[in-house]
Amino acid sequence: MIDLEHIENKPILILSSPRTGSTMLADSIAEKTGRRFFNEPAQKTITFHKFLIYDNRQKNYVLKEHTLTFLQKYTDYINQPLYKIRIRRRNLIDQVISNYIAVNRKQWLFNEGETITDTIKLDKGYLNDSLEFIKRFNKETDLFEHKIDLDLYYEDLNIPNSTTIPTPKPLNHKELTEWAYDILRDNI
Repeated sequence: MIDLEHIENKPILILSSPRTGSTMLADSIAEKTGRRFFNEPAQKTITFHKFLIYDNRQKNYVLKEHTLTFLQKYTDYINQPLYKIRIRRRNLIDQVISNYIAVNRKQWLFNEGETITDTIKLDKGYLNDSLEFIKRFNKETDLFEHKIDLDLYYEDLNIPNSTTIPTPKPLNHKELTEWAYDILRDNI
């Protein structure tokens, strides 16, 4: 795990694209440093309002947002003193497959001890939609023009102490992966 003990009196911002392990990372950092964790508060008005109130009073938090959302909703925060961590994924196809699975399940997070046994439907149109969605978010994350304090990749993470876990694989994961690689390999 990365050493963040040296960061005092400064909020930690995790910028990411979907399906990069950012929730596990932020949860683990919040747990390790004793900070409050705000997971994509801009998605819900009441949660965003609570975050803004907390931010006015406290600076010991971890804020995790997708970069595109951050650029749209947090314009006042761009130049504030935040410790900025960017997390990405090297393997775009695996990222798209993970998104495809989450969208099909309508479930983006799993907690420790939670299991699921299912088969994911293969739909080329939905897979291509997932590709375009991820590419759009990745572009904003890759081109973020402000200083990043720490740049990480999902494939390099070893995240202890997180209540969230990687998405469980569906029963047809091998078939799904081979199918998706065959389709996406030429589109990337």
